[in-house]
Amino acid sequence: MQEHKVILHQAKALGLKLSEDGQSWIPIDANSVNESVADLGASESLDQCMKLEPKLGRLALNYLALFAVIGLTFGLATWSITINDNIVLFFSTLLIIPIIYAFIVSNKLGNEFGKGIVSSVLISLPISIWSYLNELEHGCFCLFSCTCPPKPDHYEYPMFSAAIMAGLILIYSIALQIKGKRARGFGVFVGLIISFVIFMAATVIGFWS
Repeated sequence: MQEHKVILHQAKALGLKLSEDGQSWIPIDANSVNESVADLGASESLDQCMKLEPKLGRLALNYLALFAVIGLTFGLATWSITINDNIVLFFSTLLIIPIIYAFIVSNKLGNEFGKGIVSSVLISLPISIWSYLNELEHGCFCLFSCTCPPKPDHYEYPMFSAAIMAGLILIYSIALQIKGKRARGFGVFVGLIISFVIFMAATVIGFWS
């Protein structure tokens, strides 16, 4: 909210105010349009900043779109693995479509949305790498005429760590949105979805390698 007040103060200094729909800047005094928007770059910067905090209705639509994309992505990934038994293609489909969605939404929600995604992915990436190496070394699948060596005590640690980290990231996302930083909070949530796909891909590929 403090950042929002600073932006409004800067806009007022430029002779601008927020429109009724909250989506654009308009001159405070129509007679001083030329003076108030002389610094067009500053006005565009303010527009970019205000994109960061969407209204609740718009945020809800973004969530609905995200879940629709997730459903579509899972359907396409499942279809791809039925016609081509390739686990890498399966996870690539699960990963690429949400990333494309994130790029599209970032044009509407601004830089804070992107920062939220990056923060989630960077925080969880080390656990994904850890899980891959763990499965690569200890993963074993055996049905009948073979036996697997006993799993070490630390075998389940990456999975438990990932679950705990996912819970903390989800709480962080909710907290940001409650505080009014909806764009960043939504970005953290989208990043959590992408991070989950990366973790599962690393785990499964490591297991079968």
